[in-house]
This record gives sequence, structure tokens and C-alpha cells, in this order.
Amino acid sequence: MFDPTVFDNIKVVLEGIVYELDLEEKVQITDRKDMVDLATMSRTYSIEFSEKHNTQIRAFCSLHTGVGDLSTEILEHDMYQVGCKLEVRFMIDFVGLSMDEVSNEALIIEKILQKIWENRPQITQKFSFEIKQDLSESIIQNEIKLDFKRKINENHLSDLEILVEQVLLSLSTLNNKFINRLF
Repeated sequence: MFDPTVFDNIKVVLEGIVYELDLEEKVQITDRKDMVDLATMSRTYSIEFSEKHNTQIRAFCSLHTGVGDLSTEILEHDMYQVGCKLEVRFMIDFVGLSMDEVSNEALIIEKILQKIWENRPQITQKFSFEIKQDLSESIIQNEIKLDFKRKINENHLSDLEILVEQVLLSLSTLNNKFINRLF
């Protein structure tokens, strides 16, 4: 038998919070991944969800830990430095908009999220462009990443519920802003 790692403990709490919201029908879980990369000896967990009746914008909460943190913890070396990286992402698909229109929307998204998250995480937006075969419409996908630039550990478990509440507020605000302009 082995003790669960910091990563395992944080994953279980994060997953429990989101699944509880799913049971309360406040969110709809659309995907979940729990991966071990044997080439780099790292672990990644992500859970994707959206508001229950507004699935146009999706949120992802991801945890990642590498070989350095895992080995430090297992060998019980400097436990003060052990932790994992938390990342929050949102995915929005814009259909039939020009890149100029999407660029304008990106500025609005940045302002909305900076206000909700009180300018704490670094926000980046990455766009991908897809043209349908019949050339009838284009889809521009906006991946919005919130990077907190620090590791979290078991001392931050109580903060996870607040974090998920902020993600829900972000989802709701973005859905309300774009409800009639997507798809």
C-alpha cells in the first residue's frame, strides 16, 4: 500500500467539487482525463464542464505534476517545494465571425476575466481557424488560458471550492455576454 501523493489528494478534492455541482445540476461534465506520461514520468488530470443548459462555452480545470515533484515527495526530501500546477481554461467557438470581430471579442473577454479574477492570473488567448468543406462557414476557436504562475499543494485545498466558484462565475458571465452571438 502507498500513501496518495499531493497530486492525488488535490485531484480527488477538485473532482469531488465539480461532481457535486454536476449532481446539483449546476454544471454538466463533458469530459475527464487522468493521464500518466511514462516518457516524462508526469501526471495530468483535467475535467471539462459547462453550465447545465449553456454548453457553448466550456471550462477546463487541469492539474499537472512532473517527475521532480513526484520523486521529491516519494523520497521525502524537501517537502516544502512539492506541489502541482493548476490551470484554468475556457473554450469558445465563434461561428461565422471575421478575425477582426473575434479580436474585438477577445478584448472584451480579457476585461471580463480580469475583473472576475481581480487581475491575478496571466490570461492568454490562442485562436485556431477551421473552414468547413463546403466553405459555408468558418469556425474560430478561442482557447483562453488562466495561468496562476505557482504551484499548489494540500495547504490550498480549501481554496479549490472558491476557485471553482470563480470558474462558474466566469462561465456564466461569458455565456450571458455571448449567448446570442455563438453558433
